[in-house]
Amino acid sequence: MKLGVDLGYHEADFQRLRELGCGLRDEPEDLKRVVDQYGYLAEWRSNYQIRSVRASLHSSRITCIDSAVFTYGLLELLFSSVKRRLLAIHRRDPASDE
Repeated sequence: MKLGVDLGYHEADFQRLRELGCGLRDEPEDLKRVVDQYGYLAEWRSNYQIRSVRASLHSSRITCIDSAVFTYGLLELLFSSVKRRLLAIHRRDPASDE
């Protein structure tokens, strides 16, 4: 994969995208297929952190917010002409501090 904009990705990142079945001929809608390959990181409470696009790329399980950030980043990398907005809502339950 060779792209015109340098966003700091390395060859290993592009290799991982190819392993996930992501190619230059994909359509933006095809990113759902890539993201759906990830398992859900259910034990996120033990070490909560929001991952970068690259960190999610090289993981096997991610959280919901990671999925949103990851998908947005893939759109920026592969389909920069697609108009997009990201609305990420993170709520904390004051009763349980979750």
